[in-house]
Amino acid sequence: MHGWVATPLRVWGLYMRFLGLVSAVLMTIAMTSSAYSQSFVIEDSQTVTTTKTMAGASEVGIVKAGGAIKTTAGGVQAIVANGPYATIVNSGLVSTSTFNT
Repeated sequence: MHGWVATPLRVWGLYMRFLGLVSAVLMTIAMTSSAYSQSFVIEDSQTVTTTKTMAGASEVGIVKAGGAIKTTAGGVQAIVANGPYATIVNSGLVSTSTFNT
């Protein structure tokens, strides 16, 4: 009888294929979830005039030196951070005018 024999080399090969499949699935999940992130970076010489919203957990908003978030319409906020553990790093300008709370 010539059946499949579970030699250590064959078992090792199956194990490595299984690990490769698990790794591929985990990487796909990680890349998919990060695509919906609302974190943002405002670069040097970039000016944004609309509200930046961070709604998810642990999101990061960065305004680099020379970058700006400027809103001027009445009642419009520059940054809204609704998610828990939001972090805002501001080395540039974040301003709003005629904002009423």
